[in-house]
Amino acid sequence: MTVRHVNIPDIIFQFIFFAMIAAVIIAVVLLIRSYFNGRKQLDRIERQIKELSEKIDQFDNKEKN
Repeated sequence: MTVRHVNIPDIIFQFIFFAMIAAVIIAVVLLIRSYFNGRKQLDRIERQIKELSEKIDQFDNKEKN
């Protein structure tokens, strides 16, 4: 029966390497989510501006008559 010695620096290195890979994956996911949420927000703002513009046009047309 052989006894294996645990090399602590190797374990620490493996943990740090794993944490860096996980951080990259999490960063990519968060960037993708923020990109799509930003597009949704821009679409909502564009729709609101369009509605306000239409209301202003209607008000201007009423005043001209």
